[in-house]
This record gives sequence, C-alpha cells and structure tokens, in this order.
Amino acid sequence: MNTEELMQIALEMSAFEEIPADSQIFVRGDDIKRILFGVDVDAAGLMLAKQLNFDAVIAHHPPGSEAQIYGMPEVMLRHIEQMKSVGISEKNAKKALEVIRGRAVRYRNVINYERVTSVAKLLEIPFLNIHTPVDAITKKYFDDYIDSFLSSNKGAKVSDLIKSLNEIDEISKGLTKPALRIGVENSPVGKFFVAMSAGTNGGAAVAKAYFKAGIDTLLYMHLAEEDYKTLKKDRVKKNLVITGHMPSDSIGINIYLNELEKRGIF
Repeated sequence: MNTEELMQIALEMSAFEEIPADSQIFVRGDDIKRILFGVDVDAAGLMLAKQLNFDAVIAHHPPGSEAQIYGMPEVMLRHIEQMKSVGISEKNAKKALEVIRGRAVRYRNVINYERVTSVAKLLEIPFLNIHTPVDAITKKYFDDYIDSFLSSNKGAKVSDLIKSLNEIDEISKGLTKPALRIGVENSPVGKFFVAMSAGTNGGAAVAKAYFKAGIDTLLYMHLAEEDYKTLKKDRVKKNLVITGHMPSDSIGINIYLNELEKRGIF
C-alpha cells in the first residue's frame, strides 16, 4: 500500500471526495505494511519509527506545513454548515465563528511550521496526517451512539448520558472522562448536537448560537478555559458536555486502524 491509498481509505470512510485542508501527505511512499500512528507526532516520534523499522508514520493532528498553517482555519468553516443544519442562518453562523477562527488565523504567524515535516524529509520516511476525516468518523460514532441511547432511554437526563458515554471502550480506558461543563446534570438531554469534525470546537460564541437555535445539549471534545468562563458569566441555561479530547480522537483513529488491519496493514 502507498501513502495515497492510506489517505484514500480515510476519505472513503468519512465520505470526503477530496483531502481536507488540514490533512496532507508530507513524504510519499510505497510498499507500506507497518505504520506508526500518533495523535501528535514530533521529530522524536519520526526518529523512533525509523529506528523500529516502521514503513510509514501517520499523525492525526497537523504537524506542520500547509495542513497546519492554512488547514485549521479552512476546516473550521465546516462549523458554518453544521450550524446551518439546525436552523442557524449563514450570517449568524459566520458571526459566531469569527472569534475562535480569528484566533487560529492570527496564531499561524507563531508556528514553526516545518520543524517536524523537515525531519521526515531528512529521514526519508513516508509521513502523512489525517485529521478531519478521522474526526468525522468520531462524530458519526457519537451521533449514532447517542441516537441509539436516547431511543432506548426516553427522557434521559444529562447524567444518564454521561454515564452511558463512560461505557464506550476508548472512554472507559482513558484518563479523562466526559464532563458537564455548563448546565444541570438532572436536566433532560432533549435535543442534542455533536459539534465535532470542524478543526476544533466552536468556543463560547458557537455554543451560544446552538443554544439559541434550540439545542438543549451540545457536545464538544473539549472547551478552552476562557470560553468556559464566558459561558458561566453569561449564565447560559443549556447543557454543554465535553467528551474528552484524547479518548474521542481515539474512537475515530481505532475505527480507521481496524480497517487498515483488515487490509493487511499493522
């Protein structure tokens, strides 16, 4: 298998027709049978893979180059379509996204964007990252899981949902657990939305847009402290559940890796 095929499998599994901007092949390669996959891959990880005779390395988060600099702000625009799907106008969705997307745009002048990818080129080890497609797999898993849970548990409370999420294998084995950041545990889950697979979470402004549109329980992988404080200060009355970054990423990653194993990649 080659690097292009590794990427294509992820695209097919996540219903992408093209490689999203935050995913990229940095060093292509052929005859790949053994891969090292990491949520975050640095130069040390690349050197370890070379020493242990892996054929290729796949990172989840963008480690550099265009995927990191331009990719994150680009895929964050996916928040707009997600918000529109629950009835938020395009104008209001764009306005809600301005704050957190602006942070990402401004931050790219800080990044040493070739630090890791240049090492892969020097080592001549095939290297790629797959971010949004894997996150899309995770989002679908949560969508299906919560739909199934609520169909079997009419009137379930937020505490019931969190208890059920803790039974997911990757979450049960993780050190960080789902938590209610905003809201009341004994309130009903009501109408929910999983806001994932758009680069990163939408922050406070996007959360408030969902709540204003009638979403009772919103799920993020994680929430920055400043956004948490903003929502607390504004006394938001709905529920925001975080599922945990590493356990949530691991769900989509494991589904993808299981498919690779079926095709002879270990």
